[in-house]
Amino acid sequence: MRDPSGGGSHTGVATAGSYESRKQFGRALENLNKAKAIDKTCISLYEDAERIYHEEQGDFGAAYRNLSEARIVAPEDVGLAADFAEACLTDGRFQEAIDVVDNLLGSPVPSPNLSVSDRLALKFVRIAALSLKGRTEQVDIARREFMTYLSSIAPFNQTWDYAGTKRFIAAYRMDQDTRDQLLKLLALIEHRNAGGQ
Repeated sequence: MRDPSGGGSHTGVATAGSYESRKQFGRALENLNKAKAIDKTCISLYEDAERIYHEEQGDFGAAYRNLSEARIVAPEDVGLAADFAEACLTDGRFQEAIDVVDNLLGSPVPSPNLSVSDRLALKFVRIAALSLKGRTEQVDIARREFMTYLSSIAPFNQTWDYAGTKRFIAAYRMDQDTRDQLLKLLALIEHRNAGGQ
């Protein structure tokens, strides 16, 4: 998931942040949910809750539901859509993940709101979802496109946290070769981010 820096101006965000920093995730989520009940249009509330569900708790269903609500509020927010693609993947909604990624990356005019980090994450989500659906030929093509893109970029500012995705990969039932390949792709992203070649 992207790391939405800042957060909102709501008291619920500040209080939730305090609880989150003390690893009291249940209390943080209570505050975020109370704030969402007051202001359903504050996207940072959804992003913060989703980050806790996805990255800290590994509650992928809750992360998916939370972002589904947020997308109703802000259907044109491409960053939110990118996070949603990853939530679809980790909640086992592989075709939905593929469709969201294809919608974001497949447009004739690429969105200027997607960073290099976003694009790599989306390309990874697509490869993972295709792999877990057993679409071998499409995986091979997507992996080649990923490697070409990765080799064409300079080191970049990483704005994604893959902790939840790594947890999903470790726990989801798949063959060891697929698991190893997916973890290798994530390692390549992290290595490239660190300035590796």
